[in-house]
Amino acid sequence: MSILIFAETYTDTSGVKFKKVAFELASYAKKIADSTGTSVTAVTCNISDNNVLAAYGVSKVLTVSDDKLSNFNAKAYSQVIVQ
Repeated sequence: MSILIFAETYTDTSGVKFKKVAFELASYAKKIADSTGTSVTAVTCNISDNNVLAAYGVSKVLTVSDDKLSNFNAKAYSQVIVQ
């Protein structure tokens, strides 16, 4: 079993980047995972470099790339997470 988090991103002039809250969430999830003997898995959207999450305790990253996820749409994002 693994703790699943959604690592939120934003887009600026240099590309897609993680929001600060994604790192905070990953760190908190890692503390919980350590105390329960499990791991942390992150779901990300439209980001190519997700290696930085490992420094915050994420052991596995599921990356989804889809143009319809460029702008937030609750239905589209929920479908991605369900899959």
